[in-house]
Amino acid sequence: METKKSEKANLEKKKSIFLQIGIILALIVTLLAFEWKQSERPKIDISGDLVLVLDTDFEIEHPKQEPPPPVKPISPSIEIVTNDTPDVPDVVFEDPITDYAVPVFQLIDDTEPEVDETRVFVGVEIPPQYPGGETERLKFLRNEIKYPLIAKQNRISGRVTVMFIVERDGSITNAHVLRGIGGGCDEEAIRVTYIMPKWIPGKQNNQTVRTQFAMPIVFQFMD
Repeated sequence: METKKSEKANLEKKKSIFLQIGIILALIVTLLAFEWKQSERPKIDISGDLVLVLDTDFEIEHPKQEPPPPVKPISPSIEIVTNDTPDVPDVVFEDPITDYAVPVFQLIDDTEPEVDETRVFVGVEIPPQYPGGETERLKFLRNEIKYPLIAKQNRISGRVTVMFIVERDGSITNAHVLRGIGGGCDEEAIRVTYIMPKWIPGKQNNQTVRTQFAMPIVFQFMD
């Protein structure tokens, strides 16, 4: 048997009406709630003057500062010194700097040193020379040398070197043959050396000294 519902008892048709009623009720409750909160708030009248009240019991402590000591006035002291006052000491200025360079003055001895009279110099500032120069020396040797007979017979010729010392007075000493050729030429060279006139002595430090000298003598055989 089929059950039939009554049209009045069918709630599906009234569903939309109930929904609208619920929404309206919710809005009414919300508005009432807003009105109630606004009524509870106190109203502040800002039209008048604003008065700020401070707690008078609060005190601010400031650090205590001691007043500065009084400044004593300085009275100028003037001392009058006359020219005849014997108590005024002389003013002495002292230089505190002691590390400056002190100039050292050295006396230069310009005196000529003494020359050892026994010393024989090999090289000197001014060498000894034959009186009249080299030309006169060669002229003297050509005139005084005699060609040894043995050297002529054996046709010996060449250069003989004679070493000697020119003394401080210009005399010739210690003559000897440094290099010879024989045939009597060496002996002839020594003989001629000793008969030469006195030479002009050599000088060192502007003083005459004994000087060693080497003199060549050429023997040339001619037919």
